Amino acid sequence: MAIATVAGLLLSVATVLIRELLDNTLSHSSEIPQFIDLPVLGKIPKLSHRPSFARLEQFLDTPHLVEPYRMLLKSIDRKLEKKPEVMESTSSLKGQC
Repeated sequence: MAIATVAGLLLSVATVLIRELLDNTLSHSSEIPQFIDLPVLGKIPKLSHRPSFARLEQFLDTPHLVEPYRMLLKSIDRKLEKKPEVMESTSSLKGQC
């Protein structure tokens, strides 16, 4: 019985360590430059709830929701000499956008 307990404990610890070593997800935006040679232009925070706005004007009148987008656009304006024709936004997790 004691051997099975120790074996189960060792197996679970080994599983956790292997999963941690194989985990290639980013946990913070400061890790991005380690993988690609591009700067982080901005961060859009995740909302704790999905806002229900009947009209676009309601969204635009909510400063804490609009300000991250404004900051991102200003950062793009400062970094780029030519205005982009296409801008792509990506997410690291499925369903996060």
